[in-house]
Amino acid sequence: MKNSWRLLLLRSYSRPPRHISASFSHSQVPSSPNPHTFRSFSSFIHKHSHHHTFPLTSDSELTNPRKSANPGTRSFSSEVALEDKDLDHVVITDIFSKPRDFDEIKKELESSNIILSYELVLKVLQNLESSPDVARRFFDWVSRAESERLSSKTYNSMLGTLGVNGFVEEFWDLVEVMKKKGFGVSKGVYVKVLEKFEKEGLISDLEKLRGVFASGSMDNSVEKVCSRVCKIIRSELWGDDVEVQLRDLKVIFTSDLVKMVSENLGTEPMKALIFFRWVEESGLFKHDEQTYNAMVRF
Repeated sequence: MKNSWRLLLLRSYSRPPRHISASFSHSQVPSSPNPHTFRSFSSFIHKHSHHHTFPLTSDSELTNPRKSANPGTRSFSSEVALEDKDLDHVVITDIFSKPRDFDEIKKELESSNIILSYELVLKVLQNLESSPDVARRFFDWVSRAESERLSSKTYNSMLGTLGVNGFVEEFWDLVEVMKKKGFGVSKGVYVKVLEKFEKEGLISDLEKLRGVFASGSMDNSVEKVCSRVCKIIRSELWGDDVEVQLRDLKVIFTSDLVKMVSENLGTEPMKALIFFRWVEESGLFKHDEQTYNAMVRF
């Protein structure tokens, strides 16, 4: 092994344990010649652990339901955190309910102390299916300002909104964008949009959608690539051979893919941890909020 931390992990992994925990304690994470990664991991999680716990401060209670909250008496309980997230969704919907320029929207979000996390972006899009114009403004703005918050799920959520609301041309345009990113059409979106196309008598679009879904949208969809990556990692103990096979896939490791691989390796936490560190130390990917959150759940 080229790296001592991998050797230590693999020894621990290959030894028959009396009890395997899915959480990573200090004893499970060996020292490394390059400790910066996990110092960054700890500080990153600490930095983002208080999202959505700050009061909003806009001028109108009508456009900002949190204005009347007293910052000095706010509780940091899980109930309040959940309430804040729901209010974030309401405020975001109001902000994007009418056309505004990019900078104006940015200022509105900042003045409302709203931080666009991956989970919040997905929730907002899912709740805007019946408001396609608002959803499009929100999606377009996030694509420009916070593109790392978009994943296969968020793209599929927007795709479904376009499809069920009859935006056929925009639907196919987004399918092409998703193909380039390696994202496939989900089964849920396929079923909903197929029903819409059938109802509207869009025969050519109906057949095209069936063909796209039958082929998995493309061979390099995130789901299929994840399956290939996990198969290699699970096939043998981590070593140079595994790393060579992973590199030979010539995969572009995105946040969505790294998160999906980490979650799929959840039953083998040591291998998940090795992969998590290797993919960044190899220069193939730089971890972000989405991938750190995926690992911390273990």
